[in-house]
Amino acid sequence: MDNAVKTIRDANLKVGKKIKTSNEKIPEGYVIKTNPKAGKLVKEGAEIDIYVSSGKEKFSLSDYTGRSYEEVYDLLNNQKLKFKDIKMTEEYSDSPAGTIIEQDPISGDVVPSETVLTFTVSKGLEKISLKDLRDYNEKGLRDYEESTGLVIDMSKEEYNDTVKEGLVISQYPAPGAQLIKGDRVQVVMSKGPKEKPPKTVEKEISIPYEPGEEEQKPEEIQIFIEDMNNNLSVPFDTFTITEPTKRLLQFTIKEGETAKYRVMKGNEVILEDVVHYPND
Repeated sequence: MDNAVKTIRDANLKVGKKIKTSNEKIPEGYVIKTNPKAGKLVKEGAEIDIYVSSGKEKFSLSDYTGRSYEEVYDLLNNQKLKFKDIKMTEEYSDSPAGTIIEQDPISGDVVPSETVLTFTVSKGLEKISLKDLRDYNEKGLRDYEESTGLVIDMSKEEYNDTVKEGLVISQYPAPGAQLIKGDRVQVVMSKGPKEKPPKTVEKEISIPYEPGEEEQKPEEIQIFIEDMNNNLSVPFDTFTITEPTKRLLQFTIKEGETAKYRVMKGNEVILEDVVHYPND
């Protein structure tokens, strides 16, 4: 431009307006044209306006993060900006789907024709295909909860005859459901089989009377019982007999346990047996 100014002044002409305008071909600072045009006859002392190149067209790029990609793309196209390229990549994030989460370049003045504008756009939260959690224990559920970001509610418990205590019986939603981080999954934990109530079992015993050759005389009998309410260290009943005697014994037995009885005459055990919990 300095050479143009010198040329105008050397020709006894005046330098008029200096008008900057963008140009895709002429570098910044160089003269694009004059007004009046070159070659046109003018009077001495006439003013010559100079159109100076400001270089390629620039655009003040905003930071579009947090805005809708479609909205921004339409905005840039409506301004008829010819970027070298506009690229879009997607990734999962906590931002709503379709939102710009990263941008390169981030902002500032750029030459669209030389700029590749890249947007990273949210795909929303990643979908999680829910596993079959049956037979998971609490630790397994906690590990799965931590790795997925799901919230697993283990507060519900039920008795179950087939699933061991502490393991998952069922779940909601069902396996394969498509969830996102933060979604709640309800599981039902097993308390194991429900304990059956104690049962009362009756057993009739026959106590022999064998006085031998001696004359008939009373014999002292002691009965010991071991069940929920008694133990073998203390006699349950003590009495005398003078003939064979029957007695009906009652036992209170827990499921899975047994009871015992022992009949003694003096220091001799004359009857002894185990009584089982009835399963019928």
